Amino acid sequence: MDDLRLLANPYLLASEKITVNKENKIEEIPIHQKLKIFLNDSYKNIYFSDKKIKMIQNLIEDQIDDIIIDTIVSKCLDDIIKEVCENNKFDFCIPFD
Repeated sequence: MDDLRLLANPYLLASEKITVNKENKIEEIPIHQKLKIFLNDSYKNIYFSDKKIKMIQNLIEDQIDDIIIDTIVSKCLDDIIKEVCENNKFDFCIPFD
């Protein structure tokens, strides 16, 4: 029965809310607002001030930056090791674990 309700109300399927201004340009909700909506929906019994939401956003961004840096460094090291091994044609195996 719920599936039929979703078919009757397809707007319920939207995962993100967007606003349309007077010139019919679609504007996305800022990340700060999305995070606020997520936290308020997930933790209904906790109040999150704007300062706390900004702190959480900064922590998330720092973690993502760390992941990006780790990925780039790992990729570069793998490429360098592969190139050195191919160009120097070692007769033995060097464990890199």
